[in-house]
Amino acid sequence: MTPLLLVVVAAVVGGVQGEGEERRLVVSLGCADSQRSRPGDLMRLGRGGGREERVLLGPDPRSEWEGLCAGEVMLVGREQVEVEMITRRLGRSAEHLEEECGVEGGAARGDIVTYTSRARIPTVIYMKFPHPKGNIPIRMRQRGQPGITIDTSTDTSALGAGLLPPGWEAGLAGACVGERRLLLLAPSMAFGDQGVFHKIPSNAPLELTVEVLSIQRSLAEQPRTAPALPAPSNSDRIINFLRQGSNGLLFHYGEKEEEE
Repeated sequence: MTPLLLVVVAAVVGGVQGEGEERRLVVSLGCADSQRSRPGDLMRLGRGGGREERVLLGPDPRSEWEGLCAGEVMLVGREQVEVEMITRRLGRSAEHLEEECGVEGGAARGDIVTYTSRARIPTVIYMKFPHPKGNIPIRMRQRGQPGITIDTSTDTSALGAGLLPPGWEAGLAGACVGERRLLLLAPSMAFGDQGVFHKIPSNAPLELTVEVLSIQRSLAEQPRTAPALPAPSNSDRIINFLRQGSNGLLFHYGEKEEEE
């Protein structure tokens, strides 16, 4: 076995590059136990240089990425790795349990998806918003609490159009009609350092529960055919001239014109 192949096999067996190296939590946000990564979750890890890695946590062997919150940063060796997103499938609604949904059945780029969502801030210590008369305290919560629900809505969006935060796009991709998902988003996958005025503070992680109600597939362009021309009128002198010329009666047409 070549050295290169050995490296590839080791990476696959280990699950994540950097396993076995010294690990240390350098950015701790804290979250409720229900919001920590656990077996069955799909984690999106952000590495240096804009690289990303997806890790599916299995029950055996126990992954070193379990027990983390979205937005936290681990130091693995000399590399900082951010937990950008945790996706957890919550099942499907009863009316869609019998429907099949394979790889091609889930929502994809270009599809128009209608979904319900509930958004809440997983961990809020003390929220303040700027105001001409001073900062306004909004809420106070302790770490480890599920958080504050800030929005419930039903929306329709086109995937890949850039109208949704990146966490919405990534979380809805591949979802089937009737499927429910829990999306735990780092600030970079939600509203970042901008936040939402009087709703979401800057650099806040977000918990999003979504259920897909319908998927409208993007239709490929159909081959276009030339529109049917209207039937020529007998009173159109140009059409009659061309018709008679094609029949070899052009001179008769001219003679008829003189008679008239």
